[in-house]
Formats: sequence, C-alpha cells, structure tokens
Amino acid sequence: MRKPTKGTKKRSKTIDATERIVVAQQYRKAVNPRTEHQKQYVGSIISNTITFCQGVAGSGKTHIAIGMALEYLLDEKVKKIVITRPVVESGEKIGYLPGSAEEKLHPYLLPILDEISYFISPSQYSSLKLSNRIEVVPLNLMRGRTFNNCFIVCDESQNASYDQ
Repeated sequence: MRKPTKGTKKRSKTIDATERIVVAQQYRKAVNPRTEHQKQYVGSIISNTITFCQGVAGSGKTHIAIGMALEYLLDEKVKKIVITRPVVESGEKIGYLPGSAEEKLHPYLLPILDEISYFISPSQYSSLKLSNRIEVVPLNLMRGRTFNNCFIVCDESQNASYDQ
C-alpha cells in the first residue's frame, strides 16, 4: 500500500443525487396490509382521490395512511406529503412548553413521527423534511393553504372542532 506523499489529500467518495435516492430506498419498507379491512383501505386510497377511514385504536389507520403517503412520494406520484392532526390539549395550554412552535408541537406529533420512522430511515426523513417534501403541521395552522399534487393525511380528525 502506498503512503500518501506530502501535499496529497485523501479523497472522500462523493455521492450524487441519483445514488443517494437508491441508497435511501434500500431502507424503505412497503405497506403490508394484514387484514381484509386494511386491504380494502389500501385499495380505496389507490382508487379514490379522497378516502375516509374509521376504526378502533390499533387497527392500522395511521400506519397505512403514512405508509401509502410515503410510497406515493418516493414513487414520485405526488410532490409533497402534508400530515396534519388537531392539537388536543389535556389540561395545559401548549404555550407553557419551552421552545419554538415546532418544539412545542413535537409531543403531539410523535405518533406520526413513529410511523414515518417505521417506513424510512431517520436520515431520509430529515432530507425529505429539509427539502420541504414532508410537512407535519397542526390542523389549526392549515387555514388558507393551497395544496397541489400533495398527499394529505389528516390524522385523529374526530378530535377536530367544527371551525377547524
């Protein structure tokens, strides 16, 4: 093995954008419906513009919605995912929490982030979020927005107020 001579630098391997996409997709998990109702839910998402879903806790509603949204985004069927849910406070107002608005809302968005991390790697999520291809926004901040070529997931909408 040759020893580097004075003045030469070690070259680090650079990865272009196409290689980064291929590497990121290696960590991607596919949506795998386990029950007949989940299969119908996936079919409804594929064949309709708008899909509403209700069911008991733990039946996979959020899991399937987030998984399908990520599939659509990574397969370039949509340009962006917008994930929203109402902020339902239990006693305390979120203003008492320290930090920015995003930091205050983080605890309310944890179930969504858990599902995202099941399907893609944290680095891929960070990249998609930084490039504004994934937005996680509370429902009360959605007024007046326009969405073109987006996959929108409204989670826990039964907790939304009439005005929301």
